[in-house]
Amino acid sequence: MPPADVTAAPDETASPPVTHPEEMRGAFELNVGRFVSLRGSYRLTPADIICWGVATSAILLATAAIVRAKRR
Repeated sequence: MPPADVTAAPDETASPPVTHPEEMRGAFELNVGRFVSLRGSYRLTPADIICWGVATSAILLATAAIVRAKRR
């Protein structure tokens, strides 16, 4: 007997209040095969996007410095 596909409908009335006027929200569902299902949601503000960019730049700059030092 194949497994039943049970999907709960999201309750939009129970969503938390918006804490930032420019807040962006999203949700996703990832199905891998028949037995693996991942669900997630996220909340971003413009400041979050800037912080991710700064952190990514710092990591890439540090990696470049390490590679350059190793070549010497």
